[in-house]
Amino acid sequence: MLNFRFVPPSDIVAVRGADQRFKEILNTPALLDTLIKRMNTVTSAWDPNGRADDSYVGNVVGSTSADSAVLNELFTVDGVNYLTMEIEGDEKPVTVLIKREDLDGKATTGDENGNEMTIYMTAETIGNNPVTVYAAVYTKDNTVSGSEWTQIGQLFEGKANTNRYSGWFGSRDSFNTDTWLSSKEYYSYKANSTISALVKAAPTQ
Repeated sequence: MLNFRFVPPSDIVAVRGADQRFKEILNTPALLDTLIKRMNTVTSAWDPNGRADDSYVGNVVGSTSADSAVLNELFTVDGVNYLTMEIEGDEKPVTVLIKREDLDGKATTGDENGNEMTIYMTAETIGNNPVTVYAAVYTKDNTVSGSEWTQIGQLFEGKANTNRYSGWFGSRDSFNTDTWLSSKEYYSYKANSTISALVKAAPTQ
């Protein structure tokens, strides 16, 4: 018996690697603890070579060596690096930013503070121009015992402005997730919609 799956052109882009591994990290207590501890480790908001706050961590070119080392380790399993994604049939390496923030406006979903966890991924070289960034958002229902982190909606494609990883002025070696806007229509929301708007309109998988 042969099974065929036909997908519309808008769904050709799909994550293979980074997104799937991120879900595993979120749902493995020891791995999630390692990630959260790294996010919570901020030397100083005034450090131009560090991180502005504990809401994000990444392995982009401007990331600190400590941040990159932890993420690279979390996304490597048995010697295989899962910091990749498939774009139009080609598997490409990506750099990522992981962000925690309340995107759905619900105090009972996400972490203990109501924050969703989002992985932002780009396969492009970061420079002065905006870059294409794919985002996958995860949450969990804290009113249900044993609830796991699950994806909200689908993989979202968008654009984000570039900036310095620390948030300070200087060379553009990262991208600013706060500037992310969608590149196409999702759930009747036209292009240039915010990630929060898409999350509130999307079904939880």
